[in-house]
Amino acid sequence: MQNAPHISSQNELFTSDFSQKHTGVYNFAFNSQEKDDEIYGSTGTSYTAQFWQYDSRLGRRWNLDPKPQITMSDYACFSNNPVWFTDPLGDKVKGKTEEDAKKGKQEIENSMNIKDANVREQFMAFFKIGKENTFENINTQKFNVFINEKSGFTADQIALANGYLKAINAGYKNKYGAPKSKHSFMLELDFSTVGSGLEDETKDYARVTVGSKEYVYTTINGKKATSTQTQRFVHELLGEGFARGRTGDIAGSSINKTDKYYHSMDIRIIQTENIYHRVMNNSSMQRLGLSHRLTIDDKDAVQKRPPYLNTSLIYSK
Repeated sequence: MQNAPHISSQNELFTSDFSQKHTGVYNFAFNSQEKDDEIYGSTGTSYTAQFWQYDSRLGRRWNLDPKPQITMSDYACFSNNPVWFTDPLGDKVKGKTEEDAKKGKQEIENSMNIKDANVREQFMAFFKIGKENTFENINTQKFNVFINEKSGFTADQIALANGYLKAINAGYKNKYGAPKSKHSFMLELDFSTVGSGLEDETKDYARVTVGSKEYVYTTINGKKATSTQTQRFVHELLGEGFARGRTGDIAGSSINKTDKYYHSMDIRIIQTENIYHRVMNNSSMQRLGLSHRLTIDDKDAVQKRPPYLNTSLIYSK
C-alpha cells in the first residue's frame, strides 16, 4: 500500500512517550515535567518530578511510588492511563476529580441548611470550581460582609461558613503576594472510597476521603446514632483536615504530640462536627467523641465552637 506509515518496531507503536522527539532548548514536555536526558543519553526518554523518575519508553517510574496503592504496581504511573490522568508531582493521581469537586460543593450547600432560596444562591456563588477542579480563591471581605450582615445566618452557620472560607483560601496568597493563611496547605476531596478519613498526609497536603460507609457513634445523651454523608464531610474536611492543617503540619511529624495536644485536637474536631448538628436543628444528635479519646467529662466542651471559626480572620486563634 502506497504512502503507508512505516513502523520500525512494535515498541515504537506502543510507546508511552507522548512528547516524541524534541528539538531546541525547551526543557519541559510530557506531563509538564522537565526532561532528564542525562539518564539514557537520549532526548525525551526520561522525565523528572518531585517524587519520581519516569521512563517514557516503558511508561513506568523506576523508583517506588511513595504513596503506593494496593491494587496497582508501585512502578505504575497515571493509574496506567496517561491519556486520562496527570500526575504533576509524581506523588498522586489528579484527574477524574471534577465529580468530587461538584460533590464537595453540594455538601457545603447541604451542611449550611439555608432555607431562603435567594440567600442560598448568593452564598453558593462564592464557591466556584476552577482549574484542576480546585475551588477558587474567595474574597474574604465580601464573604465576611455577606455572612455577618446580609444572610441572616445563625452563629453556628457563620462558624461553618468561616471554616469553608479558611479551608479553601489556605493555599492562596493575597494581593501583596503573602500567604492568606499562616500555614499554607491543600485538602483534596475524594468521594470514591468506602471509609472516611485523611489519607496520604504530608506537612501541607491531605486527601480527604468521604466514604460511603456509615458509622455508629454515641451522642451527648448516651444514645447510638448513625452518621450521614454530609456529617462525615464536615467532620473530615473541617474537623480533621482544617483543624490539623492550621497547626502547620497535617501529618504531625514535626509536632510534639502530647496527651494535651491530642485532647485539644480531638475536642476541636468534635466541636466542629457538632456545629453541623446544631445547624441542622438536631442538637440531640451531637457527638460525644468516645472514638476520639473523649469522655463524658468533655460533654460541655464539645458543644462549644472552636474559637478560630467564630471569625473570618485568617489568623484567629
